[in-house]
Amino acid sequence: GMTVAGMLLVDNPGTWSAIYPPLEHATWNGWTPTDLIFPFFLFIVGITTHLSLEARRARGDDEGAIVQQVVKRGLLIVLFGLLLAAFPFVPLTRVTGMRFPGVLQRIGVAYLCGALLTRRASLTQQVALVAALLFGYWFAMTLLPVPGRGIGALLLDDPSASLAAYVDRAVFGSHLWRSSKTWDPEGLLSTIPAIGTVILGVITGRWIGSRRSLLEQIGRASCRER
Repeated sequence: GMTVAGMLLVDNPGTWSAIYPPLEHATWNGWTPTDLIFPFFLFIVGITTHLSLEARRARGDDEGAIVQQVVKRGLLIVLFGLLLAAFPFVPLTRVTGMRFPGVLQRIGVAYLCGALLTRRASLTQQVALVAALLFGYWFAMTLLPVPGRGIGALLLDDPSASLAAYVDRAVFGSHLWRSSKTWDPEGLLSTIPAIGTVILGVITGRWIGSRRSLLEQIGRASCRER
């Protein structure tokens, strides 16, 4: 509920000519409270994914049916995002020049990958998956060279020069966010840490869905903090 309220506030700041700074996205480096809205959505997707799949298993659904549901739901979310990007479908140049990445597309891909990767994984394996995704993304963005530009770590101040931007242009061509044209905030490579956020939600869902009482869960979390 707080995430939805934050989204509404960010999308409707009153006047676009005088926005309260915390209600604006960071230009590039750093972050503002606004930049936390979408990650919270992905985090909640992970929580509900675990709770939903465990409920289906408790009803006796087999793993094949569960995988089918995950794939269908993820692809439908991506499809809805593409349909919104193509709206109103005319003229034809609107479709051929539309943006392929997007918020719903990222949610669909992150949900699909997060749900399938953690479907039968233990808690230790899920933590290892998060570490592999985040460190792998860091490795790719900083230590791999960007063709024609140099080592990634030296290019991070320029959003259009990073490896993620290079991959976006190579895969999507001109079908990118029109405000940047050379990179996309929901691009392909940068979806990797978004999948990690979903898996963090799955891990949290395991804790919430445990059979311990609420007081036991809170007590266990407090002990871990200490």
